[in-house]
Amino acid sequence: MIRTQIYLPQPLYATIKLRARAKGEPASQLIRDLLEQGLQDQQAAKLVPEQSWADVAKELNIRGPKDLSRRIDDYLYGDD
Repeated sequence: MIRTQIYLPQPLYATIKLRARAKGEPASQLIRDLLEQGLQDQQAAKLVPEQSWADVAKELNIRGPKDLSRRIDDYLYGDD
């Protein structure tokens, strides 16, 4: 194991100490477990394919004006 040092806000530190005491384990073990779980959750979230706005619009059956690509500035900023 590698020893490291981090800075925690006081309320977070107090929460960690309370949860560790409730579980009957050292705060360092609780922190390791929570970090590992958070990293696994983050990795799992990346496995879900991201949807483009175009895909969302298709699913919702949203259609813009037929000349949107040609007149985008007019639609965004108004006709001048």
